[in-house]
Parts: sequence; structure tokens; C-alpha cells
Amino acid sequence: IFCFIFMDSDKYLSTIYHFDDDTESHTTQISKQDVGTANKIAQKFLGFSSSWLSSSASTPSCLNIDDLEFINVIHTVLNKRPVFDDINYRNDTSDDDFDTNIWFGEYGCVLMIRKDLIRPGILRLQILGLDGWKFAVHDTIYTGHSEEHVVLYCGEVKTINFQNFMNEFKTRFEKATERIGYQRSGKDKEGHQRTPNFIECLIRNTLLETDENNTPIIMESDQPKGGLTDVGLHTGGIPRGTVWSLVSKFIFEESVRYLCQDKEMELDSWKNKNFVLSFQRILIQFDCYIVEEFLNDNNKMMCPILINRIMKILE
Repeated sequence: IFCFIFMDSDKYLSTIYHFDDDTESHTTQISKQDVGTANKIAQKFLGFSSSWLSSSASTPSCLNIDDLEFINVIHTVLNKRPVFDDINYRNDTSDDDFDTNIWFGEYGCVLMIRKDLIRPGILRLQILGLDGWKFAVHDTIYTGHSEEHVVLYCGEVKTINFQNFMNEFKTRFEKATERIGYQRSGKDKEGHQRTPNFIECLIRNTLLETDENNTPIIMESDQPKGGLTDVGLHTGGIPRGTVWSLVSKFIFEESVRYLCQDKEMELDSWKNKNFVLSFQRILIQFDCYIVEEFLNDNNKMMCPILINRIMKILE
């Protein structure tokens, strides 16, 4: 009984580790793309970082001083509730505190809105998109996870025009996602491709309509371009789970941005092996943190399901 209570309370962890002991729950969790699950996992990672920062224990042998600095920055990045907002986000404040992340897990990306550090009143729009997918078979279910990511620069908008931009973007998004059949050169009711490039295209076209001086920021209307994977699988199967891939890559990319600003380094994270290796060591410690939580919870009875899950985490 206790083992099944454990399965219900922590079932969202299957989004990360792809537990395959409960087929129905497993299918639901591994295809998660929603913002609620993303914020739940972000809070779990925040709890992990908080435990290390507040611990009086000695530094683990697999971590070094730079890793602990990385964890400290991760705590800063995630110490915002919520970490991710949905498309209905509004910022009605008068200041420039616009560091906001709009979740598009159904399209394999996050829209990161950042104030320009040099030019006051300017917001930079970037998309963090998933790439480098690899696949596996769990029981009778095909699953995939992303091992790489890209950051696509979309343009910029003035702070005073931000809400107009979001309103126009939402209108275009709703109209574009209604298209079916020959409107997208596909078979009837096939839907539209759910890729980061789809969101990038809508952002670029929206910027044409929101510049205060009617000066196009993008010189011509863009059409969606290929290159990144459709995470919707609209022609069959189940959607590809994007939550953990996006959350982990967001944590890495945003933490590196903070570190580079603090150290006055050029932001070129994917070429800096020190950052990559440091984050990999931190992810290993996160896995150990989850296992330790399992073992220290007196409400969880050691059973084959729990043992299998711990082994899966430590693979």
C-alpha cells in the first residue's frame, strides 16, 4: 500500500526518469509538456540547491568550488515563483524588471524576455529550443529526450510596447494554431507543426506590427523554417515529453548567463567545457538528492517498484 502511495505522490518524477512500472501513468508522464509540471520540477531543483547551500556538510568529492558557485547561481535563477509563465502573462509594472520566461512546451521551446543591459527600455527576445533528440523503447512505448539545445535571437521590442506585442502575438498564435488541412499544405485535420521555429516565426512577424515608429525591425514577413523537431507528433503516437529537457537546459543556459555577466565573460556557453562538465556533476548530485529523499521518507516501504525506480535514477 505504501509503495502505491509513493507512486501517486511522486509520479511526476517519471517525467524526468521515464519510470516504466505503471504503463498508464508512465505514458501520461513521459509525454508531459505543460507549464504546471515544469514549475513543479523547477521547484524540486530549487529545493535541491537550497539543501546544498544550507548544509553544513563538507563539499562532496565529485564537486569543486566552481560547482558550488554554479549551484548558488542556480538558486538565484530558480528563486522566482513561478519560474515559467504561460502565454497569458501580463507585466503591468512600471519598472524594467522584465526577465520573464513564456512556456511553450508544446512546441519544444521557451520564450526568454530579457532587458537589455546596455540600452534602457529595450527588451531582447530569444527562444531556447530543443534539438538533438534521441529515442528509446519502454515496454511498447517509444520515448525521446533532447540532448542539445539552441538559442534563437528573434529581435527586440521597447518596454512601453511590450504588452501590445504580447496581445498581437497571442492573436496571431491563436489564428495560426487553428489552421488545418490545405491551409498548411497537409492532409485534412493534420494540424500544424509544433516546433520552436513555428514560435520564432510568429514572434518575428509580430514585431513588424509593434514598433512605435512603424519602422520594421524584421524587413519582411517570415515563413516558418525547418530544422528543429516537431514535438507534437500530430500524425500519430504520443507527444514528446519536453518538460525535463526544457527545464534542465533553461537552468543551464540562464545560470551560465549570470556567471558570464558576473565574471565579464563572453556568453558562449556551449563552447565552454568547464560549464558543461560542472552542470553534469550537479545533475548527478540532483539524482542522488532524489534517491536520498526516497530512502529518508519513513512513509515509503522498500518494495520492488521503489528499488527499480532507484536503480533507474542511478543508471
